[in-house]
Amino acid sequence: IFVQSVISHAGAGLPGVVDGVISTMCRLLLDDDASNSESASDSLDVVDERLMLLNGISSVLSQVFMLCGGSRMSSNDFAAVVAKRGTPSMNPFKFLEQMKDAIVGTGLVVDERGSDPRLDSIRSIFSLLPQVVTAAIKAWGPPRSSLSGQHSDRSVKHSLRTASSSLIDPILARHPVDAIASFVTLWKDEILHKQERIEQSPGGLLNDIDSCRESGLSIICLSALELLNSVEHSTSEVVIGSAAELILTACRWDDNSDAAEASRSRKRNAFVPGKVDSTATAKGDSQGSNVDVNPAAESLDPSDVKFSGKVAQKLFNAADFFVECSAYETVCSALIFLRNYIQSYSEPSKLAACWPAIQAICKEVYGQSSNYIAHILCFELLESFSSKSPQPLPDKKYRKDHVAVVTTSVNTCIMLCNGSVVQSGLAKLTDQSSLAEPDFQAEKNTKKYVSWRALRAVSRLFMKLTDSTFADDKTSAIALLGSAINPSFNRVRKFSLSDTAGAKESWTYLFVLESTRFIVSASQYEWSVKMIRRDVITLLEDADFFRKGKDVLNLYSYALSATIDSEKSLLPAVGTISVTSNSVSSGFSAVFSGRDSEVGLRARAVRRISYCVLKAEMTQYSAVIPQLLEKLRDSLKMNTSSVTIECFRCLRILMIKVGPAHVSSFRATTIAELLRILSKPFSNIEETTAALQFLDLLILIRPPEFAYEVDFFFKQKMMTDSQNPDQFVPLVNRLYESSSLDSFGEHGRLFRLDASRTALAFPPEELSEGIVITYAKFLADKYFENPFGAASIDRSDVENNIEEEVINRKL
Repeated sequence: IFVQSVISHAGAGLPGVVDGVISTMCRLLLDDDASNSESASDSLDVVDERLMLLNGISSVLSQVFMLCGGSRMSSNDFAAVVAKRGTPSMNPFKFLEQMKDAIVGTGLVVDERGSDPRLDSIRSIFSLLPQVVTAAIKAWGPPRSSLSGQHSDRSVKHSLRTASSSLIDPILARHPVDAIASFVTLWKDEILHKQERIEQSPGGLLNDIDSCRESGLSIICLSALELLNSVEHSTSEVVIGSAAELILTACRWDDNSDAAEASRSRKRNAFVPGKVDSTATAKGDSQGSNVDVNPAAESLDPSDVKFSGKVAQKLFNAADFFVECSAYETVCSALIFLRNYIQSYSEPSKLAACWPAIQAICKEVYGQSSNYIAHILCFELLESFSSKSPQPLPDKKYRKDHVAVVTTSVNTCIMLCNGSVVQSGLAKLTDQSSLAEPDFQAEKNTKKYVSWRALRAVSRLFMKLTDSTFADDKTSAIALLGSAINPSFNRVRKFSLSDTAGAKESWTYLFVLESTRFIVSASQYEWSVKMIRRDVITLLEDADFFRKGKDVLNLYSYALSATIDSEKSLLPAVGTISVTSNSVSSGFSAVFSGRDSEVGLRARAVRRISYCVLKAEMTQYSAVIPQLLEKLRDSLKMNTSSVTIECFRCLRILMIKVGPAHVSSFRATTIAELLRILSKPFSNIEETTAALQFLDLLILIRPPEFAYEVDFFFKQKMMTDSQNPDQFVPLVNRLYESSSLDSFGEHGRLFRLDASRTALAFPPEELSEGIVITYAKFLADKYFENPFGAASIDRSDVENNIEEEVINRKL
């Protein structure tokens, strides 16, 4: 009645009325900042307002969509209302009946302007669907996982969600492709414009990959998935089939076509009253329904799309849709939407039937040689589908096709990782810079960005995808892994922080991080760790291994630990190899390699031992501790400061990781070295600092195995100044008492008197006599005040500090 009155008295056309009514109601819903607030939701009047708006939108749309099948109000009822209120100058029902013909693409007429006026109404309605979907999601509210559980009336939230679902359901049932396209626009706005964080934490890769993906979604996208999964007609076949139809249309879309130009002209002139673009009319509207109603209809052969038998509709007006969301953005957004939808789908057994749609998407995307980002997103989609759906697929033909498509996808991504990117094919990516993460810095770096983005996907998803796809054919999986992972080992092997200016801000560093993650992921599977075991150990022996940075070394420790664990049965068989040899002997013994003649090689060998003991589990090396101590004893005999420092650091790691009892047999050698160094404390300050650090840990944990020897180094309370001046003065006390240092405050900031932690957290790069003397003073005072040790020890602090030394300290 309102529509009829406006048409009669205000002289407005039906397109303007429908557009205005729906837009206004959607805007009221979207502008309601309290819609996601729990406190606001408790207010029934606010809820009633939102329910009224939702019902109003649904009512207006129902009068339009009833012409495409089904309606709450019959044609006779609607006609009766119109007749009762009088006959307007333009009968709305007759106009809507005529729109039915236009929607299905028949009975188009041309007025004096050369176009069918009903097309404007149809375009107006379908252009509003993204607004309608967004308004419904806003009314739906936050996803269940984010609700606090303190809602006073659950029925209020239920009413809103029921209304939202009821609004989306008929749209999805009658025009599934347009409905899904409206959801896809959310992914364009919420994901592709959002900065992606580059995870550099050691445990990032080991977290559940699905949780990482979900945490990257905005609240509105999570709510959209929840709403979509609640709709009655939202089956996996409908959603995936509709998304596939949308992607195929976008992939085949010609942005230089007459229809595309006509839509751009309409958009430019949309807010110019009375202006008609004659060019757009001549090129676009005059060509009839095949151009305006579905401009891609001629290019899409229905026989090509055999997967979408249940999806009767195509995108209603591709030209207008791609004006707002370009074909390139649509493909990328739809692929990301599908990946998240599959991960959120609660009935994985039904996904197998959707394989033909996934296959059609992959064939179309990989058929476009220059859409590199879509290639990568398609790889990620395949991993989501393969990990969520039952594997292997039940149908024999599906299984065969699945293996073929995965192989194509993997090989494509491997080529992109290795830089097989044609610069001339990057125009789309350069134009759509909004799709890039923060590291997409400039046009000249586009090629590097594509390669890094592909490597990022491979490092996280390659192993999961190949393990599930080639469950019964590991030979093929190993072949793919070999071609994929060898370049990653080469990147890590060649990288050194000291050789790369501004390394942590460089592309090279980003590539090395992702390559390391790939190596870690490959080490987590039994069939793959056997293949890469030799490379993992060989890389550990690299001369620049400890110059690769903390992030790389922390990540790499997971690969090393998994490699060691895979040979647990061979641990007792300790052998020797040359550090520079290309061959690797079996077991953990490979770490304790040879009797190195060069001081630098020996220092690195001991540092490797420290690294392995620190990062591996005790059960992985407990059987070889005697051989390890023998290696340290031989190293100390070299009597060189760099090797001695590494040996004391390794002993500290053993003390905190396996306990003093396991190194008690090494006590005599340790005491002899301490006495040697502290007898002449200033002959080598670095050695003296290493000796004091060992004593620092010793008086913290107070092992009974070393109780007697401590008296050689620290004065006890029972010792008084009145005693014989010629008596033995403990070496640590002698170090600072005999010095001429007047004040200890200058270097005091480096040390801590906390009884539960070591006095020195991390030694500075530049050491001095003053620092050593102050350190000795702090240790003596700490021992004097706490002769029986701390009640508790902060082991995590001790381990973290030693780890900093192992990873960051220069050799």
